[in-house]
Amino acid sequence: MSTIAFHPIANVFPLIEGEDFQALCDDIQAHGLLEPVWLYGGKILDGRNRYRACEAIHRQCEFREYAGDDPVGFVVSMNLRRRHLTPSQCGMVAQELAKLGHGGDRRSEDFKSGIPLLKQEEAAALLNVSVDTVKQARKIHEEAAQQIIDAVKDGTLTLNGAMPLTELPKDEVEGLDSPEPAGQAEPGGD
Repeated sequence: MSTIAFHPIANVFPLIEGEDFQALCDDIQAHGLLEPVWLYGGKILDGRNRYRACEAIHRQCEFREYAGDDPVGFVVSMNLRRRHLTPSQCGMVAQELAKLGHGGDRRSEDFKSGIPLLKQEEAAALLNVSVDTVKQARKIHEEAAQQIIDAVKDGTLTLNGAMPLTELPKDEVEGLDSPEPAGQAEPGGD
């Protein structure tokens, strides 16, 4: 199989890994690919995990071209309910959506490939979280060590648990077994 790039809009959702990814591979092996992988502008818009699973088990992957006019809404709709993300993970996705298309080279292929400019309020509404949650996620994304960011994205650390860790020097966080302080709960009101 030839490798197909992932569209930047698709990349706002975390990839599945470990046991969940193996379960997807096993399911596709047993039942086939039930939902084709969606392409947009020659890149994978939805179905990165299905595509990776087909590659892992050496199975032919089916594709469908997205022809709509709201690729962000499509990706959110296809992923939000089936992924069972925590409010913290949704906040991280919303902050990623809010920064897509902002800055960078406006002549680039990614910019020209239909990435709309979303405000934090719009991204928050799409993911059904508060603007404060998106702002908290942005602070963590900008100030925390990569290990902390990854822990929030994969659901092992909440935004509230990560906030105090943004004060730590990034090199002190590297190598910690569990970055979550005890007693931290999910952000409220989302």
